[in-house]
Amino acid sequence: MDSATVELIKTIATDAIKILGPAILAAFATYKASKIQIELKLKELESKHEFSARVQLFKYYKDRERQLSQVFERVSQSLGEAVGYAKGLEEEKVITFTTEVLQGCYKNAPADVETAIRDMEQAGLSDTQEYQKLKDFLSHCEFEMNGSAEELWGNLMKITEIYSLLQHCNYLVLQNRFNDLFGKYVSTQGSP
Repeated sequence: MDSATVELIKTIATDAIKILGPAILAAFATYKASKIQIELKLKELESKHEFSARVQLFKYYKDRERQLSQVFERVSQSLGEAVGYAKGLEEEKVITFTTEVLQGCYKNAPADVETAIRDMEQAGLSDTQEYQKLKDFLSHCEFEMNGSAEELWGNLMKITEIYSLLQHCNYLVLQNRFNDLFGKYVSTQGSP
């Protein structure tokens, strides 16, 4: 190889480096910047979906609170109706009417209590008195339906107490979940 060819190869190689070098560096910088932008966008989407998931979970607990309130209202209403009917009807008809109304509540009570126990365990509230009361109820959830007025009123008070306790327990879970779900989005006084 003669010196002119070697010089030509050197010149071409130097020019190629001068032209391709900055292009390679620009492409690498663009790649890194794009990668960082994608990672930031993914984190943004992830946090947006995380918040949406937290909102849905909170809605579940609010809906559960509403359902328990409806059952409690229904029991209270049936108690009021039974007292109202008692003035105008024979005792046997009042007992029959109230027993029929309460049978639906009796059937659902153990499942509602089990759900509340599960929710309290998941919320870390298994060391509370309310949790223990629910466990006690579940192990002794027998309702006598022998047709006597005393038994009926006892059952009515028992189911009213249970659903009142369920409402309170759900409120505790709701409060705990709110703190868990939205605590990082809510600033407290004195915090930046």
